[in-house]
Amino acid sequence: KIKRCYQEAPLSPAQLSGPSYSNFIRYLAGIHLDQAREFWKSHLSNVSAQHFPRLPSPDYQASASSMMIHKTDLIRQSGSEITTATRIRTAWALTVSTYSAADDVVFWETVTGRDAPVPGIEEMVGVTLATVPMRMMLEPSKTVAELLCYVQAQSAAVRTHQHTGIQYIRRINVDTALACGAQNLVAINHGSRESTDSFWDEETNEMAGTNFYSYPLMLSCHIGDGELETVVHFDPGVISVSQMQRVMDQFALMLESVSSSELMNEKVEDLSILTPNDLQTLQDMNHAETPLVDRLIHHVIQDRGIIQAQDKLAIHAWDQDLTYAQLDSQSTRLACVLVENGVGASSIVPFCMEKSSLVVVSILAILKCSAAFVPLDPAHPDARIRDILVDVDATVVLCSPQYAGRLGNLRAKAVQVSQTIIHDIPPCKQPAVSISTNSPAYIIFTSGTTGKPKGTIVGHSAFCTGATAHGLAMGMDESSRVLQFASYTFDASIMEMLTTLIHGGTVCVPSDEERMGDLAGAIGRMHVNWALLTPSVAQLIQPSLVPELRTLVLGGEAMSSAHISSWASSVQLMNAYGPSETSIIAAVNPAVTLTSGPSNIGRAVGGLCWVVDATNHDRLAPIGVVGELLVEGPIIAQGYLKNPQKSAESFITNPRWCNKSPSPSTSPKRRFYKTGDLVKLDEDGCILFQGRKDNQVKVNGQRLELSEVEHHLSADPAIQHGLAAVPSSGPFKGRLVVILSLQSLVGTKQEMAGGEKMQIVGQYASPQLTGIRERLGRHLAAWMIPSSWIVVNRICLLPSGKLDRRRAVNW
Repeated sequence: KIKRCYQEAPLSPAQLSGPSYSNFIRYLAGIHLDQAREFWKSHLSNVSAQHFPRLPSPDYQASASSMMIHKTDLIRQSGSEITTATRIRTAWALTVSTYSAADDVVFWETVTGRDAPVPGIEEMVGVTLATVPMRMMLEPSKTVAELLCYVQAQSAAVRTHQHTGIQYIRRINVDTALACGAQNLVAINHGSRESTDSFWDEETNEMAGTNFYSYPLMLSCHIGDGELETVVHFDPGVISVSQMQRVMDQFALMLESVSSSELMNEKVEDLSILTPNDLQTLQDMNHAETPLVDRLIHHVIQDRGIIQAQDKLAIHAWDQDLTYAQLDSQSTRLACVLVENGVGASSIVPFCMEKSSLVVVSILAILKCSAAFVPLDPAHPDARIRDILVDVDATVVLCSPQYAGRLGNLRAKAVQVSQTIIHDIPPCKQPAVSISTNSPAYIIFTSGTTGKPKGTIVGHSAFCTGATAHGLAMGMDESSRVLQFASYTFDASIMEMLTTLIHGGTVCVPSDEERMGDLAGAIGRMHVNWALLTPSVAQLIQPSLVPELRTLVLGGEAMSSAHISSWASSVQLMNAYGPSETSIIAAVNPAVTLTSGPSNIGRAVGGLCWVVDATNHDRLAPIGVVGELLVEGPIIAQGYLKNPQKSAESFITNPRWCNKSPSPSTSPKRRFYKTGDLVKLDEDGCILFQGRKDNQVKVNGQRLELSEVEHHLSADPAIQHGLAAVPSSGPFKGRLVVILSLQSLVGTKQEMAGGEKMQIVGQYASPQLTGIRERLGRHLAAWMIPSSWIVVNRICLLPSGKLDRRRAVNW
C-alpha cells in the first residue's frame, strides 16, 4: 500500500485502513518463549555445519558490496505437494553442502511472517518480517523425493517459531550460537522482480554499495512464470565474482535436479554436482598426458653417464667422490656379489647404512641384480626392522660393517659394504636383466593403521616417468648439485639420489654429523645449489649463510607465509607435494614469490590430478570446492606389499565420472590413487592444499598414522585409554601429543573427582611415564615418539563407546 502511494494515485483513508498492527505486537508479546527455546534447542542440537562462505579471519567485517543477477528456468511438477519454495531451499542447501563439504547445513532465511496466527495479517500495514536459521541435515542415502519432504516439514516447523528473534536464539546455548554464525541468507519472493526503473530497485542498487548488507552472501529469489530470477549481493573480499558465478551455476544445477521428475528416486549422494562449465574446465586442465618413460632406472642412469664428461662427478660425499663411470663400475662389482648370495629377479633387498656415497652404490647394485631395494633406518628399533625384513621375505640385507652383527641376529644374511670391500671385488660383467620395466624398483615403508609399517611398491617405469617429469619441473639439470639430506626411509631421499642422476647432476652427501649439526656449513663446503627440505628444517637456516643455494624446494609438510618471507627473495623457491604412492612428487609450484599463498602446491607433474567429493570418489568436485585429491597416470605405485585390502581401498579404477571426463590415455582401465588429502582447485588451475582427510598427519616431514601410535599405546598394560593428536592451534600446535589415562590412577585420588570433567593428574604419573616411553620406543621410530604427554583422570567416551577425540583435543 505504501508502494502504491508513491507510484500511483494517493489512496483514500478507507483504502489505507485495515487490521490494526497492534494485534501483531500483542501476538509477539504473547509468544511462549519456553516452548520456542525448546524448539530451537532441538532444531539446532549438535549442529556441525561448516559455514559458507568462510570469512578470511574471525574478526572480518563483511560488506556485500557487489551484486549480480542470475536467471534460471523453473520446472514445475503438476500435482506435486512440494512447493517451489521448498525446491529452492533444497537446491540452496545442496549448494551450500557442496561448497562447505558438510552434510549439516545452516543458512539464514528471511520470511514474510504473514503466516503468523494473527487475524488479517495478510492486509496489515507494518513490518512482519523475520529472519531464522534454517538447518538441513542432508542424509546422502535419502532419495531426492525424501529430501524434499524433509525440507518442507523442517520449513513448516520453523515457521511456527519464526518470530522468536535472532538474539534470543543465539543466546540459548553453544549449539544455537554456532548455528547463528551462518554467513549466507536467502529470501524467497513470490512474483517476478519489479522493473529496474522502479523506486525500489533504485534503492536496492544504491544500498548494494553500502554496509547495509552485513552478510557476505545474500540471495533474493523471485519466483516468476517459468523462471527464477535471483539477485545476489556478495562480498568480493570473501568470494570472487567468477567464483560467485560458479556458485550460482551450481545452484541452478541443483534446482534442476530437485525439480526433475526423473530424479525423484535418485539418492542424494548420486546426484551430479558438477556443472558443464566446470567439467569443461577440468578437462582443459587435464588434457595433456605425460610421456611414459618405459625403462629401467639403472639403464637411464647408465645412459646419462655415457654422455657425461669422463670426470663429471656423480657423487660428492664426505667419504669419497665418484664419477659416473666409477659409480657404474663399483655398483656392478657389488651386484655380482649379491648375485653370488642368491639375489635375483623378484628378490627384495633391504639396506641399512649411515650417510655415505656407498648408499647410492648399493641401490644401483640391487637394481642391477633385477631386485628391488628397501631403505632401513639404523635408528629404528629392532622390532620395527624385523617386521620389515619379515614382510619383504629378505634373505640378504646390505649394511655397513657396524650394523652387521645387529642385522644378522634379526633374520637375514648381512652382506657388508665398505670402500675396502668393494675395492677388493674383482671386475665383473653386469648381471643380465631378467625383469620388465613394470617390475618393482623399490618399496618404501610408511606408518600403517594396524600398528605395522605399510610398504608402497613403486615400479621402474613409474619412477622413471615421474623422475623425468618432476626433475624438469623443479629445474634439475647437469649443473645441479643436489643436497642429499632426507632420511633414507623418507622417499625424498630417493629423489635426491636417483632423480639427480637421471638428470646428470651431482649428489652431495654430508655426514650424519654435518647433516644434524652444521647443515648450512655443509651446503657451503659442498657448493650445493639445489636442496629439498621440510619447512621445519628450512626455518633453521639463514639464507645469508647459503649464498650458493639457487633452488630450494619445500615439501613433506605445509609451507607457511613465514617460510616464503624468509626465502622467496634469496632463492628460486618451490612448493612440492607428493605421497610415496605417486613416485614421490605429484604436483609442484615452481615459482613461489612473496605474494604467493603458502597452500598453493601448483599443478600436476607426471600425471593428472582430479578433485572428488571427499566422501564419494564417484563424484567430481566443482572448481573451488574442497575435496579429496586423486592422482592418475603412469607415476602411481603398484599397491601395498601383501595388503590387498588396503591396496583396493587406495588404488581404484574407473570411477563413474570417467566416461564423462576423457583422459589423454587410450587405456580402457584408468587407475587412480586416493591421496586422502583435501585440496581445492583455484580458478587458474592451481591446487590449494587444505589438510588431511583422515587420521594421518605429518610429523617432522614424515607421514604418521596416529592410529599406529595409539595401537601401541593400547597394548601397554599401564594405560587405560590413550589417543594421539597433532593440534592445529594452541600451545601444542604442530606437535605430536599423547593424552592418556592410566589404570593405576583412574578414580584413585580425591583430586581426580569431577564426573565428566577431564583433569590433569601428571604429578602422580611421572614414574610410570618413564616406563611407557621406553616400551613405546621399542616399537616406534624416534620421530614417532610423542613430544608431549598429558595424563588425565579419564578420557570421555562417545555414546558409541569410542574415545571422544574431538572433545579431548579441543580440551
